[in-house]
Amino acid sequence: MENYRSGNIHQQILKSQQAERICAMRDMGNLTLAPEFLKHKTNIDSWSALNDEQRSRKTHMFLRDTGNFNPSIVTSRDGHRTAFKNPSAGRKTNQCTRKRAARTRTSTKTGKRPFMEEITHL
Repeated sequence: MENYRSGNIHQQILKSQQAERICAMRDMGNLTLAPEFLKHKTNIDSWSALNDEQRSRKTHMFLRDTGNFNPSIVTSRDGHRTAFKNPSAGRKTNQCTRKRAARTRTSTKTGKRPFMEEITHL
């Protein structure tokens, strides 16, 4: 029963996921590589020709890779739709924000009579 402690289960899950990722890198198993990670794909013949140091280096590079992240593309939650982020959404063409220094304070107008006084003098 000691194998089913919470710490051991998490370690076993992580090791199995890592093994599945490595199998996907060799184009084996149930998983396939996403297009961002296809540069790490190796066939089984070239994998068997590598020594242990080269294999560990290749797997280390693959597991540490975060992919080609493009911040201007937004993907839906289900992953089916992608769209480009538009930084000028909701703005008119050629509309830009003023710099903080270019903003001026409007002075209050003095001598203006209240509205009710204007009505009584008519």
